[in-house]
Amino acid sequence: MGCTWQIAALKKELESVREHRQQYRDRRAAVSIPVISLVGYTNAGKSTLMNRLTDAGVLSENKLFATLDPTTRRLELPSGKESLFTDTVGFIQKLPTQLVRWREGREG
Repeated sequence: MGCTWQIAALKKELESVREHRQQYRDRRAAVSIPVISLVGYTNAGKSTLMNRLTDAGVLSENKLFATLDPTTRRLELPSGKESLFTDTVGFIQKLPTQLVRWREGREG
């Protein structure tokens, strides 16, 4: 019963994040700059590649779940055209349940 206000606060915060991300999507669509997403399994080097390409300075560590939020940076291509590079959150196939429980314990 005491968690009701916490759930409501989290839902409000989540809606704010959704709105913020939608604003970014709308802006990108309006200027029609190509978006290149770096996609792959967790700990595959997406953030390292992003840093090398764009000098983004995003956290890049040799561990699972180092990147928890997507990051987008503008990059001028050799052709002179601009593109947006997005470092996505990694995904894992057949994630061990012990790892999920460990991660949840660290966030709580």
